[in-house]
Amino acid sequence: MFSDYALRAMGFDKNEPPLYFKYKYYSLKIYCLRNARLSSPNILHQSRLNTHSKYAIGENLNEVCKSLTGDNYTEDLEEWMKSKNANSPFLLTVTSNGEDYESECIWTQEKEGKILVYDSLLKAKSDMRAIIETYEAPYALALTSTLSGSDTPVILDYVDACNYGITSTNTFLFSQKLIARAELSSVNDIKLPEQADDIKIALTTFLPKGKRFSRLLYSAHQEKDKLKSFL
Repeated sequence: MFSDYALRAMGFDKNEPPLYFKYKYYSLKIYCLRNARLSSPNILHQSRLNTHSKYAIGENLNEVCKSLTGDNYTEDLEEWMKSKNANSPFLLTVTSNGEDYESECIWTQEKEGKILVYDSLLKAKSDMRAIIETYEAPYALALTSTLSGSDTPVILDYVDACNYGITSTNTFLFSQKLIARAELSSVNDIKLPEQADDIKIALTTFLPKGKRFSRLLYSAHQEKDKLKSFL
């Protein structure tokens, strides 16, 4: 827990009484598609994984993100790509349960039209973990299986994630940002929009095998050692 002095040094203001926000909560996840390349660099494909999650695939991270959220992900895309060791194409997902949340926030900071909060939105975060496990991770894996060739699978490489709220006044509300790393090479041709129907059929007929299976398969996708990934 940071001290008041530390939080003020970070640019936060203490609100007494706390500020009150009504919002919907979302989780944006960014993946590289390893062993894949798009048939055309200008393609940006967007659709739904299911009732709770939507996705988009494309070469330019900011364009893909903007198609889902209405905003770019980073101001310096080239530097971000280097820092994350990331390569296109990208798969982005946005997940939400559609619930209306209410939170009191003591520490807030306004930055470029967005609101940052500290140690808040806890109920929304807790609910989102269950939604991701059920509706995002297994369906994202099913999508990559549809894109895979017969010899080389398309691997879902997690790069970054951002949980955020959108308030009743249409303002972005951020509480936390999670970061990981990525690594990618490209070999499978992904033909969009030609494969869009195949993806839609796969997702609408997909039956998750259970949370434990999804967690194991997701972990296998993140494993760089080929033997460990197979096991």
